[in-house]
Amino acid sequence: MSWDGGWGTSWGSSWGGDWKRKRDSQDSKWKSDERKCKQCRKWESEGEWFGRTFYCARCCAKVAEQGHKDDYHEDAGPGGEPWLAAYKEKWKDLVEMEWREEMRVVDDRLRNWPVARLVGQGFCITEMEARRRGTFFGKAKIAFSKAMLPRHQFSSGDEVIVSRGHPLDEKTAWKGEILELGMNRITIVSDKTPWELTSGRWRLDRGANKTAYERTKSALGYVTGAKFRAPAIRKMVLNEEGGLLQKREPAEPHEAWNPLDASQSAAALQAFEAPLGLIQGPPGTGKTTTTCHLVRRLVEKHCQDGLGCNILVAADSNVAVDQLLAGLIRLGVKALRIGFPSKVSQELRAHTLLAQAEEHPLNSKIEETREALSKVKDALYSGSLKGKGKGLAHRDISLHVRDIQKYEQEVTDDLIANAEVICATLVGCGCDALLRSNFHTVVIDEASQATEPRCLIAFQKAQAQLIMVGDQQQLPPVVLCPAAEEKGLRCSLFDRLLNSPTLFNQEISMLQVQYRMHPLIREWPSSQFYNGRLQDGLPLSTFSSCVMTHPFLSKSLQRKAPILFLDTSEGCRETATEFLRAFGGRVGITNMESQNNEGSKYNLLEVELVRTVLRKLLEAGEEDIGVISPYTAQVAQIKSAMEADKMSFQEPDARAEATRFPEVKTVDGYQGREKDVIILSCVRTQGLGFLSDQRRLNVAITRAKSLLVVIGCAELLQSDPVWRSYINFLDRFSARARMRIAAVLRRRGLSSFRRKVRSKAKVTTAIAAGLPAWHCGRPGQCRGPAVCTSCSGTEAWQAALKLQSRRRRRKPTRRRSPKARTQSRILHPRTEPSARGSSIRQVGASTRAATR
Repeated sequence: MSWDGGWGTSWGSSWGGDWKRKRDSQDSKWKSDERKCKQCRKWESEGEWFGRTFYCARCCAKVAEQGHKDDYHEDAGPGGEPWLAAYKEKWKDLVEMEWREEMRVVDDRLRNWPVARLVGQGFCITEMEARRRGTFFGKAKIAFSKAMLPRHQFSSGDEVIVSRGHPLDEKTAWKGEILELGMNRITIVSDKTPWELTSGRWRLDRGANKTAYERTKSALGYVTGAKFRAPAIRKMVLNEEGGLLQKREPAEPHEAWNPLDASQSAAALQAFEAPLGLIQGPPGTGKTTTTCHLVRRLVEKHCQDGLGCNILVAADSNVAVDQLLAGLIRLGVKALRIGFPSKVSQELRAHTLLAQAEEHPLNSKIEETREALSKVKDALYSGSLKGKGKGLAHRDISLHVRDIQKYEQEVTDDLIANAEVICATLVGCGCDALLRSNFHTVVIDEASQATEPRCLIAFQKAQAQLIMVGDQQQLPPVVLCPAAEEKGLRCSLFDRLLNSPTLFNQEISMLQVQYRMHPLIREWPSSQFYNGRLQDGLPLSTFSSCVMTHPFLSKSLQRKAPILFLDTSEGCRETATEFLRAFGGRVGITNMESQNNEGSKYNLLEVELVRTVLRKLLEAGEEDIGVISPYTAQVAQIKSAMEADKMSFQEPDARAEATRFPEVKTVDGYQGREKDVIILSCVRTQGLGFLSDQRRLNVAITRAKSLLVVIGCAELLQSDPVWRSYINFLDRFSARARMRIAAVLRRRGLSSFRRKVRSKAKVTTAIAAGLPAWHCGRPGQCRGPAVCTSCSGTEAWQAALKLQSRRRRRKPTRRRSPKARTQSRILHPRTEPSARGSSIRQVGASTRAATR
């Protein structure tokens, strides 16, 4: 029969009458205090409310067994203890304050900034054309393009607001998520797409992420509620009343721990056996490696105990989760990644839940149902259906949507049940896919970078064991609201437990062998932040240096000088100018910090120094280079300078391997990363600002493997005690800029060099640094203190300097009276009045002859 034939008409007529009777029946049930159970879909009067969701008495047991909960746990009732209510009120207020501040920043930007400023700062792109590009894991894929995209701050995974005009005034504005970025195209995915997508122009704005706020508040309510399934570990973590966690004596490592070193094995064993484990991992000590081996041993133990998939591994950032996922896969662990594929690195997308769902046998049924749903929607929206046909279409849409949800839930449950480990971000732990899942063990990496309420999103899934890995000496959580920061939101759960006297009565398990940095790069951070406990795991011979074309850069890459400090202070300004002139940089730039419209700082002299050093490094063949600055404005200026210089660079995926082109990011963007060469631009000349944060300093200077170049104003930096200690450390092996730049200027033969380094201290320091040998170009004539391979004039040059310094150290003679001079001549007759002057003239003549 046809769609409009007798079957459809008669069935539709009876369906309409049934619908009316069903509506009346529902009204009567509401009046008789009956509610519809969310689990079995039956109307019952006896049951229990979970927030805004009702479950009948029969389903309450299943709900409790599955750990099921809705999105409103904060209304689920108190946990029965006063300290839980106090804990909940404290952190709920701080979460609300932080969310209001985030909304205020975004709303203020969208409401008060003109479009030109939004576009100029990179928060908005206008005049975009849209085209459909199929689907991406069940969501619409849309490409927005224009001739050339301006400089922007959009990145993969960001939430965007799509509108025709203003996103706050337009009711038809909709949201999406960035999938890919190109030179002239931004591809997003979205659940909602307008019908007239391809007509007209569109505008993209960066928006606030409400999902993290909602899941954080939901987890806070559930963890402090009466239905939480692990009260013992909750009391230990939240109230610090679990008793002292005694450290066990380091047992002989099991053969399964053989790939790990002694400190890694001890830390892993301690966390493996304790209900609450904390592992501190300083830079380069192998936190990810240790965590992956620990998880693998936990998987083996759980399989022996018959627990199955009972481990959740989480981290605050997608980069950290991907690193853990890659490490687990290399160890043969069957891991499943929860999260949208656009936020996962390309080589790991096959291990995501959505990617594996496409290969599931039930996926064919899902696709068939989606096609049927699409046909019904097209018929309904085209206007061809009238009267009862519309009702049938709406009914079919509801049925198809329900079938799709049922099939997707079956696929999700099957994939999660068959995985050994689930990997997700902290926010991703609160997604619908894990709504009914609980885990025996929860492992949180980068725990010191997440706020305590956000860690609860993963902690709410734990039943018996919580392991946290982090480093309280590296980046703290990012907090926007100053008031919330003052009240303790910036203190992570890792930091609080680490400093708790009621939990840990001995030192925390710390990884002590680093495998990243040159020993001299490691030396100061180890003594300053880790009590000198860091050791080197790699021999010095492993740090290779590339062949450079200039002595300045060649020396700075050798093992004797892996750190280079370019001083832009007032006293070194002329030297910096001559350095730029020697290497083709632009001169005449004032060393002064500036500020953009957002209040971010930048320094054009440091931008030029970075550009000059980068160009020479790239010319020499260096491939793994990174540039770090604490300010986004400086990052933008460096990128602009590289573009103007036609220096190839790209925005590589943060989860990809090292690239050929320099990667410019803030300190936060380099957390957990490493490069062979790191250039740090400090920017500031009038106040320290971000530079006073010693945790950021620790992260910035520990990203480099073989060479660290620091550019900054030493006079200002030395006003901070931590920076003063670091600069004094650099002076120990002549890493200061005036010494290194002096070597270059001497090599260039600049006349100003002779005026600047005629003091004994500077020349002898330059000699002590082991400057490379060179040919002066004039046989028999040497112009500097370095060992000339043609004339070997160093000894004569040093003799002249010693004599000159001896003359300068002589105390001035007092003017004596004629009577005193007469008495002196009588008491001390001068038998050879010209001997001393003759000696001086002879030394001076020999010196001049040797140095011509």
